[in-house]
Amino acid sequence: MSLRDRFKSTQKISNSKIKQETSQTQQVQYYATSSDANNSDSLGFIDTILFDDDLNSVFISGARNVYIERNGKTHKSTSTYRDNVQLENLIKKLSLNNGIDIENEGYEAKFNHRPGINILSTIAPLSNVPSLYIKVYNDKHANIQNLQQDLVFSKELALLLESLSAINKNILITGDRNTLKTTLLSTIAKKTPANLKAAFLDNENEVRIDKQNFINYNLAKIENKQTLDNLLNMVFYSTIDKVYLNCDDEKLLYNVLNKIQNGFRGLICTTSAKDPKNAVGNLAKILFKLDNKLDFEQATSIILNSFDIIIHTKKDVLGKRKIESVIEINPTSKDRTFDEIFYYDYTNVHKSTGIIPRFYEDIKNSSLIINENIFDKNYCHTYYKSASSELEQETMAKRSANIEILKKFKKDLQNQKEDNSLKSKIIENTNKAQETKDNPNSQNNSQDNSQDQIQDQAQDQDNPQNEIQDESGEILYNENL
Repeated sequence: MSLRDRFKSTQKISNSKIKQETSQTQQVQYYATSSDANNSDSLGFIDTILFDDDLNSVFISGARNVYIERNGKTHKSTSTYRDNVQLENLIKKLSLNNGIDIENEGYEAKFNHRPGINILSTIAPLSNVPSLYIKVYNDKHANIQNLQQDLVFSKELALLLESLSAINKNILITGDRNTLKTTLLSTIAKKTPANLKAAFLDNENEVRIDKQNFINYNLAKIENKQTLDNLLNMVFYSTIDKVYLNCDDEKLLYNVLNKIQNGFRGLICTTSAKDPKNAVGNLAKILFKLDNKLDFEQATSIILNSFDIIIHTKKDVLGKRKIESVIEINPTSKDRTFDEIFYYDYTNVHKSTGIIPRFYEDIKNSSLIINENIFDKNYCHTYYKSASSELEQETMAKRSANIEILKKFKKDLQNQKEDNSLKSKIIENTNKAQETKDNPNSQNNSQDNSQDQIQDQAQDQDNPQNEIQDESGEILYNENL
């Protein structure tokens, strides 16, 4: 077979492979743009990605606009629905399957699709196009080590979070959507000491704490108001020490806020807000709205007296989720200030403000010991060491550069000392030679002096006086080396 014939046969084979791959791609796209009519619980092509461990959320605004968030980063999906009619029919089927007639209940439906997957859907006329917001929660990420590896917080903040599970304080975890609020709540709950009785109240069907000292309540399944009120009375007016609440429902939050006004301390709950002050304002609005006896200022005062600490979470410019600040509420001051204890600096590290919080006394009385120096303004927070960590790589690069500078400085200084020493020896030898000529008996005295000098140099090497050391204690420069 000639070379030309071989080329033609190879080209035919490659063209046939391309056609096969193209037909397979068209089949996948066809599956992606059609819903499963026989399954009322199907989300179409979205079902194929719901079990991705890195998935945070999916936002669909019309059939052709599908946005997927993974690890805090959002991208537009190439797969879409066929048209808005298909998407709206899918929303109606999903809502009916969860006991909601969306057309007769305000054209909006919020329900739990599966454990860890919650859906908020709207259709016309409430929205111009049918839309779906799918929040995905994976409790595998809720542990101290994983969050440290992701640089969500420093090692010092990790110790603080662990200590918060052991003290009797009411804590509010705030932040926008998908900023690790539920993950932090679950992380702190898992660190609750075994000698404390705890309850986890979940209205989102996302978290379950499998520990012997925990009682888990799925509030989403409780429809009767009286049953729910009796359950909350049993939780807050019993021997339970810690209560964790994962909820954004206004009526449930109002009920819980009323329970803790009797002096309960040990609640940690989440709420959506763009900043800590907004979080306090939102909770005050709930009290003001559902309690006719209160004005807004009174409602705000109740919230400030009900909570002790606020942990605020946020996404940075790269989409990475962080603890942005830890704040202690000071309701006794005239302007009811927020005392910021830790904050996330523009240099992408956590820093201390220099304020020692009042709850530090409670921490000292708990089983965990935290050094007071972490609250010092000049304290440098440390992070989990990982080769893939950008922060760690940057820190190591700076340290290496500093070491090289110090080595060069040491070498230049050594060369200078050698030159000076050589000059001194030449002058000394010249003087000695002259003295020997003038006084032959001085030779023995010079030998004794040289032996004393050798002993002095040996002692100096054993006891260096001038050194430059790095943070770990490694000697980078020694004047006598």
